[in-house]
Amino acid sequence: MHLTDTSRGTVPGASNRGASRGAPRAFLYAIRTAAILLAATASQANAQWAWRARLDNDAYNFWQHPAARTDEEYSNGVRLSAETYRAPWWARRLARNASCEAASRSTCVSHELMLAQEIYTPNLDRAPYTVTDWERERPYAAWLYVSSTARFARPHSLDEIELAAGVTGAPALGELAQTIAHHINERYTRRAHGWETQIGFEPGLLARYRRSWLARAATRHGPAIELQPFIGAAAGNILTNAEAGAQARVGIAVSHPWHVPEWHERAALEVYVLGGIRQEVVAHNFSLDGNTVNPDRAVERRPAVREHTVGIGARYKRITLSWRAVTRTQEYSSGPRLHRYGVMQGGIEVIP
Repeated sequence: MHLTDTSRGTVPGASNRGASRGAPRAFLYAIRTAAILLAATASQANAQWAWRARLDNDAYNFWQHPAARTDEEYSNGVRLSAETYRAPWWARRLARNASCEAASRSTCVSHELMLAQEIYTPNLDRAPYTVTDWERERPYAAWLYVSSTARFARPHSLDEIELAAGVTGAPALGELAQTIAHHINERYTRRAHGWETQIGFEPGLLARYRRSWLARAATRHGPAIELQPFIGAAAGNILTNAEAGAQARVGIAVSHPWHVPEWHERAALEVYVLGGIRQEVVAHNFSLDGNTVNPDRAVERRPAVREHTVGIGARYKRITLSWRAVTRTQEYSSGPRLHRYGVMQGGIEVIP
């Protein structure tokens, strides 16, 4: 993350401080609740699991000096997930005749549970009340949620259905998370001012669907190339959009990206580079449009946003690690022309 000092001055309109004092307790409660849910699901016998952690932040813009990495726009994202290869209860009717057994060509159904948080901030050089037209900057916003995703994987296609629920505003703990991160990296950060102006509390609901296809040419130990075009859509008071794009991977001993039955013959080590493009058409984005009812903070959103991705990845046996650099085009009329951030993701497979 970027730029912030250790003091907080008195600013007008500080209305959320009482909520922020209770934030640590709420944060620990959210973590404990998620752990209980994941542990309860993990107790299912004979389940294969994939545990993953993903961090989104411009702190991973490794081509820049740490002091040059701006802490604004999509400022931080944390996603902790566990995926098991069986259908969630709400999608079992869609999972008939599914099988994840080795060498099966049938649909393999999996279920991912995730606890996540997303934080959005304005340009810290134009923080609330520090300049006359600060309202034209992106509002402070946070979204804390849990989600359940059903995946229907076949050799040449993948369907994903995600249901998410959470909160925005002070209960989403954006200020707490940013304060902790900046304290850890205080050499290159300064305390952010203006969280009391963040988009307010609102329960958040989101339903998302994506269909991906796969064309690939690969051998177990040799070169591989693959193309994954996709389309999708989301609906809810957090995000309503449609998307289309494609991702390509080139590497050595690259295993199938999603069909687990084909993993039993994969090599111990694989490495790859990737690139992708995504076009998004947005009808609603809470971090730009504000609350659904009586929004008091909003900017002029641009409906069409393009995204480019480049990255590298590797797997050794059951451990995976990847890094990506993401570039997004202008999301609102007074925003930056481009915004870049890095994505670090790691995972481990657990088989009883």
